[in-house]
Amino acid sequence: MQQLIALNAARKAETPEELARLIGVPAEALAATLAEAHAAQASGEADAQGRIWGSDLPPVAPYRAVKVVGAIFHTQGGLQIDGQARVLRADGSALPNLFAGGGTARSVSGPAHWGYLPAMGLATAVTFGRLAGLSAAAQARQLTAA
Repeated sequence: MQQLIALNAARKAETPEELARLIGVPAEALAATLAEAHAAQASGEADAQGRIWGSDLPPVAPYRAVKVVGAIFHTQGGLQIDGQARVLRADGSALPNLFAGGGTARSVSGPAHWGYLPAMGLATAVTFGRLAGLSAAAQARQLTAA
């Protein structure tokens, strides 16, 4: 947050009305939300968002707002693999000695960001990692037996 403020990414205002104008929200709604948060903190009760402020203080002037959007910061989709976690060519044949798992492999999440499922990277890393290890070990045994 400090870096965003240093970069001047945060909008800053002395009043809720001024902040509302800067970020394009209804001034009455922002002022009411802030007033409710202060009332909830004073009473020790939860506000409409379910927040219990406790000893934390709701926002006070100068007010700051930062635009927040959802984003995915990792590879989604990735390499096509088979049931042994072997990376497949476009024709469906397996590449020799190349395995993939976790976020580098296409899995139940699908080929793009729209299939994102929380914790699937970890789940597929563990599952495909085991499959890749078993497959690599089997391949190594086969090579040493020949």
